[in-house]
Amino acid sequence: MPILELFNDTCNSKDPDQAANAMAVAIANNGGGAKPGFFLFRHVWVSPTHVADSLASLKRAHPEWNVEVVDVRMLFALFKQCREARK
Repeated sequence: MPILELFNDTCNSKDPDQAANAMAVAIANNGGGAKPGFFLFRHVWVSPTHVADSLASLKRAHPEWNVEVVDVRMLFALFKQCREARK
């Protein structure tokens, strides 16, 4: 069973730049985008536009990171595939 850390700091973000900064801190503290990583960020009680704007802000701040949003099923499928490839 895959286990991922849930990063909850984005949950309290009032604006997309604040959420992007919280995501950047979590990514930087966990490998800094130097290798493929999987991050589960909690965005609740915000609009889909807020999430999209947060991602756009993150990509502007860190164009060197290949960041992509996927649904939870795809996240765990990719995580499993990556783990199996490392064996």
